[in-house]
Amino acid sequence: MSLVDQYGRAISVQHKFARAANRTPQRPYTPVKIGDIDDLINAYDHRTLLSASRKLFANMGLPRGAIIQKANYSIGRAWDAKFIGKDRKWGEQAEEWLRFQFYPVSDVRGNMHDFKTNLHIDSVSIDRDGDFGVLLTESESGFPQFQRFGAHRIGQRDDQKQTVDKGTYKGLKIKNGVISNRFGRPVAYRILGEEEDKDQDLSARDFIHVFNPYWYEQGRGLPAGIHAIDKLLTSERSEEWEEMAMLMVSSIGLIEYNESGFADDDNASIIRGSVQSDGTEGITTQTYEGGSVRHFKANSGSRLESIKHDRPGDLWEKFQDRMARHYIAGFDWSYAFAWKPESLTGVSQRVELEKVRLAIQDRQDLLKGPAKRMVSYAIAKAIKLGQLPKNDDWYKWDFNMPSKLSIDAGRDSKAKIDEYKIGAKNMTEWCNENGVSYESHIRERMREIALKKQIKREVEAETGELIDDREIQMLTPNEPMQPSQAIEETQEA
Repeated sequence: MSLVDQYGRAISVQHKFARAANRTPQRPYTPVKIGDIDDLINAYDHRTLLSASRKLFANMGLPRGAIIQKANYSIGRAWDAKFIGKDRKWGEQAEEWLRFQFYPVSDVRGNMHDFKTNLHIDSVSIDRDGDFGVLLTESESGFPQFQRFGAHRIGQRDDQKQTVDKGTYKGLKIKNGVISNRFGRPVAYRILGEEEDKDQDLSARDFIHVFNPYWYEQGRGLPAGIHAIDKLLTSERSEEWEEMAMLMVSSIGLIEYNESGFADDDNASIIRGSVQSDGTEGITTQTYEGGSVRHFKANSGSRLESIKHDRPGDLWEKFQDRMARHYIAGFDWSYAFAWKPESLTGVSQRVELEKVRLAIQDRQDLLKGPAKRMVSYAIAKAIKLGQLPKNDDWYKWDFNMPSKLSIDAGRDSKAKIDEYKIGAKNMTEWCNENGVSYESHIRERMREIALKKQIKREVEAETGELIDDREIQMLTPNEPMQPSQAIEETQEA
């Protein structure tokens, strides 16, 4: 005897090594989808995901807050370029040129989009849109500048075409705006203009395409919330409906039950309709007090009740919380940091903090490469224009990072001091965590000391009084003399 399906055919169950490959009547058939990610998520699906992700960013607090949080912590007020070549004097000159001449006007759109502001938007674009592009260009005078293109500007008019049919890259493969050679390496990008005749193919030598890849063959970036966009859209729609229900309930202040189900005839808010030729009464209208009064016919007797207002309930709150957790779990961020910080206690605080720190480092590593290329390009142009002298290490650059995120600065600082005392941490590492380089830290300290000595000499000349160097900045109110000075005073006595 064997089991049969609805058509009377025997059902055979194959017991495979991997149970997920088994197919039974209780487990419906699932189509097998194997292939390159750019084929599985085609150009139309990519545009649909991009549109939905931007809508959620514009209208929903959770994705918007988490995306901006990551950008704030990753970029902050840091990202000043640091020269790491040999010629320190040339490096200082180049750093000053970048900070005061190039950073403020690095974008073709003007000073509202300075270098650091664009880095912040870059981080947002990676999570919200999936990718973006940067064109290395210049002004009419040859001054280096950049032009950024959003994800929607990289693409092609006809998604069915698999090869470029004209121009410099004729015959090469094109997929979702990315033109690649036979090895799959991008050689150009198609930028869509307002009209088809304004589309242009930009060489990869002058174009920086930035995204966070998760597949080897991936050619375009995907929104960070791709795993939960459908869930958040459901959550958003549910919230809209609950708002409508709450407005309906809130509009009713009191319910009056009476025998007729209508308001009294002498109510001044009622306007009776005129009597028609057939003896029927026309439309009767009533102006309620802001919609706060409703009349219902009672089975017997009359009474007043206030409406019970219990929406949204606890079950709905749990549903929304589950949707939020589903999004954050795949977003590479902390649910508590983005939504419910009160849930962090004890060990969970340190676990979530470390998760956020790793996410910040990952984002900074992703943006460092494009940022270095942009700075090196600007320096090369400055040398060509004669604004900076030539240097063999012109391309060696790094950036200072924002201070390391902490939820207990005092505790972390004490731990750093203890690690420094036993040699487990050096001052260079400590300064880097605080967003400054060790060299700039020491130079600033030396400038402070030199300034104090300069003012000391001026005051001594003005007053005729000598000031002990120890009195310039004593570490304690009764700081002891240095050994050499104590010996001198003993000899004099």
